[in-house]
Amino acid sequence: RRQRQMCIRDRDIDHVRMMYEFLKEGGTLAAITSKHWEFSNEKKCEDFRAWISSVNGEVFNIPQGEFNCSGTPIETRAIIIRKNVL
Repeated sequence: RRQRQMCIRDRDIDHVRMMYEFLKEGGTLAAITSKHWEFSNEKKCEDFRAWISSVNGEVFNIPQGEFNCSGTPIETRAIIIRKNVL
């Protein structure tokens, strides 16, 4: 249920970007988001896709139903970003 609340108005992607700002050099960020940002033509989502690419983020599909036990039956994405790892 919390995941669905986070996704409202793209708060999930705001949260990912904020976590990145607090991430130490060499640290790894792992987050679960909605899939909305991957296909939306909203500027905020387009910017997020470009940003994910610019920080060499990895995105993994999580099929619908994987989080049924926690009340989140929707398809989601896992994002992994390593900050400034050469």
